[in-house]
Amino acid sequence: MPYPWWYLKMKEKKMFVLGFFFLFGNMLSGSLIKTGAFEIILNDKLIYSNLESGRSVPSVQDVLRLIKDEL
Repeated sequence: MPYPWWYLKMKEKKMFVLGFFFLFGNMLSGSLIKTGAFEIILNDKLIYSNLESGRSVPSVQDVLRLIKDEL
């Protein structure tokens, strides 16, 4: 089975592709951090949202407590 055309182009231009994903990844992570959105979902149920609570990102102990309370 032959490789798709886009795979062959990406293989030719490895540095360009790596640079693109590096810049795109930084842009995406920067926008996610900027919104301050952080949610924890367990078994399809929202157990923590810092947008709803108005707090920052919870500590590891808080996360473990929330999970234990839900189980």
